[in-house]
Amino acid sequence: MSPVELALPVVGILAILALVWLTGGLQSASIADTDAAKRRLAEDAPGLAVAEAVLAQDRRIALLAATGDAAFALVFAAGNKLATRVLKPAALRAVAAEGTALTLATDDFGRHRFRLELGDAAMASAWAARLESFRAQAHSDAAAVAA
Repeated sequence: MSPVELALPVVGILAILALVWLTGGLQSASIADTDAAKRRLAEDAPGLAVAEAVLAQDRRIALLAATGDAAFALVFAAGNKLATRVLKPAALRAVAAEGTALTLATDDFGRHRFRLELGDAAMASAWAARLESFRAQAHSDAAAVAA
């Protein structure tokens, strides 16, 4: 193989990457505020009455709580779009407050780990406690079915 034959694919790949970059293909979505997260969630889950929401400092993930903590949902950046997940108690595998951050592990196939840097340790702990209580419903529901 000549050097030209080796260089041609590399030049082609670099040209494609440059075009993607120039057309904004590497942009990432962000959430303006908690109201924007509520509006986005209302598109996918119109019946969910959101009582409270918190936005991560990087504006890429919002956690929303329904009235009475009956349900929780996530709005998060997925490329240049915003995706949503309404969480079920059994879908939460783990919840942890780590300093000022809140980490959620879910059974979602596409994205199973979410880390929200909240900038406030008390807030992270409070949301973790609420989510743990919500998660415990799955175990109590399973025990009621088994009984």
